[in-house]
Amino acid sequence: MLKIYRELKFVISLRLVTTWFVVLFVFGDVMLLSQSNPANGLICSNCDTLLTPFTNHTYSMGIGDSCVVEIHYKKRYCPLTGEYEVVLTSVKPLSNCAMYDTKTLFNQSLKILITATGNGLLNFPPDTNSTQTVRWRVSRPACVKLVNDEYIVCNTNCCTVLFEVKYNCDRKFSKLISRVPATCIPEQPNNSQSPGDPDDGCIHICDDKFLQK
Repeated sequence: MLKIYRELKFVISLRLVTTWFVVLFVFGDVMLLSQSNPANGLICSNCDTLLTPFTNHTYSMGIGDSCVVEIHYKKRYCPLTGEYEVVLTSVKPLSNCAMYDTKTLFNQSLKILITATGNGLLNFPPDTNSTQTVRWRVSRPACVKLVNDEYIVCNTNCCTVLFEVKYNCDRKFSKLISRVPATCIPEQPNNSQSPGDPDDGCIHICDDKFLQK
């Protein structure tokens, strides 16, 4: 009996060690992924990223008459909250966009991303035949910096606006709540267009009124 007890105790201990190893391995992978690219840690909600991962997307669009940008964004549906989430992670000017400051580039990119219909960018409900009202969580980085001609995230702080969306001849957006974190420190002027390196100050680009412009 003593031998059986010892063997059983050994098996249980081995299983516990294996379980903890798997947990630490997965958690470590997630931490390394976030550290290697801050945009991966730009989650902007309480939805579980392991159970409900984002899908990443890239799209080029025109802003105004001559400015063309490439945007990177990620999206998902969160069953826990019932919200459709989109996070604009970076913007890269592909042509002369000097007429727009950094915040305006993100404003216009987000506005086109969430209001354009028929382009397959989001494919979020409601559609034209629906009377339902759904919630969209729309986010951007709180702070960005210019690195290799692309505005990328400085840290994992988010600016988030939660919209209630319904269809009435066109999509109608009603703002429910907004969350605007503290400004970046150190901070560059918002109209800074000079090339930056990873140690440069960041630009604060939160704007919860972007859809009203």
